[in-house]
Amino acid sequence: MDLKTYKKDFKDFINAAFGILLYGLCARGNFHKRSDIDICIVKLENDEIIRRINKRLGGKYDVKVFNSVDERMVLHRRWMHEKRAIIGEIGSL
Repeated sequence: MDLKTYKKDFKDFINAAFGILLYGLCARGNFHKRSDIDICIVKLENDEIIRRINKRLGGKYDVKVFNSVDERMVLHRRWMHEKRAIIGEIGSL
């Protein structure tokens, strides 16, 4: 799977979260056929969003939701906004 696929899969949810991040083996470029695809969603607007994500993408991703961010992550808000990891411009990742 590639970044264009992630971007397409999560595009409808970008405005409902503080950030959507790709992490783990995929983000490091060490993806294997048996690897899961790790996604971190920070601060969803409401619980209905995660239900919609699960309904649409059903098990395709290992999604973790964080409803709060610690101080270090708040300091990186601009970085998270600019990257919006999977939704951001592919050339900027």
